[in-house]
Order: sequence, then structure tokens, then C-alpha cells
Amino acid sequence: MAVVVGTGSRSRPLNKEINDALVVFKDKENYYSVTPQPITTPLKMADMYDITNVFNKETLNTNVTKSVGFKLMMKEPNGVFVGEKILSEQVVYDNKILFSSYVPDAYSTRCFPIEGYSRTYQISLFDGSPTDSDNIKDPSNLKQEDRYSTNTLPGIAAGSKIIYTEDKVIELVNTKA
Repeated sequence: MAVVVGTGSRSRPLNKEINDALVVFKDKENYYSVTPQPITTPLKMADMYDITNVFNKETLNTNVTKSVGFKLMMKEPNGVFVGEKILSEQVVYDNKILFSSYVPDAYSTRCFPIEGYSRTYQISLFDGSPTDSDNIKDPSNLKQEDRYSTNTLPGIAAGSKIIYTEDKVIELVNTKA
């Protein structure tokens, strides 16, 4: 069992001062137990394994398994926080986490509206590794950019939805009316 939480203030999308993240808390105490047990240890951000700059599948799997969960900090590949935040719901499907983030334009201010852009992430529920083969350029040399694709529509994305039909499951990603 896991709880997936994305941070970001929808009422303040241009804020660039807060360092947002996707956090996955794993309830190991009750997941493997026949009888549910009370959680005796508080879960803290400091206890989450930071997967932001880790891309080796074996390293991710080993370290995430040992921790109470993982966090993916919303920062650029160069390590700079630019105000990227998660403003839509996170969808867990087929052992993947699908979510959208919003990145304010570099020149945005409160008085001058600029749309910015969004990204669609697709990562493993188990260890945060990239799972969308269309995004992965070199499987032997994974990078932060392999976890997401940048959307062509400007502004805040609508997020991902899962539709179940009789024949298949359809993933709708960042549709706009």
C-alpha cells in the first residue's frame, strides 16, 4: 500500500520560492501484515529516499526498498528549482504513477500573465524509475528528462485520467477542452 502526494499551490502557480515534490509513502507495517497494526513511527520527509538524481534501476530498487518511501523533487536537471509544482491529481495505474506538473515562465510576475508550460511524468510506483518508453532516449544512460515529457499546450495541464472500456484501458494525458 502506498500514498502518493504531490505538492504545489494552485492558488499561487507563479510562486518560485517553495521547493515542491512528489512524495510516495509506503505503509510497510500494514501491507505485509495479516492483521493491521497501528503505525508506531511517524513518517517524515527526511526519511524518504530522494530519487531526484538517481537513475540506476538497481540502486533505486535497493534504496527505496530500505526506506519508508521516496521523494522526487521538482527541479531542473541542472539542480535549480524554477517553481515547478504539481497542481493536478496523481493517478496510479498498472504500477505506474502518472501526474502533471506546471512550470511558470521564467519571466512571470503577479502583474503580467504568462502561461508557462506543463510536463507529464510517468514513473514506477515501486522505485520512481522512468516507465514511458517513448521518453527514454538511452536505456543504458537514464536521465531526469526520461521521467517526463514536456507538453505542447501552454498553461496548467488538466492531468491524467484512466478510462476502462470492455476491450481495453485508455490513458488520457493532459487533455484540454
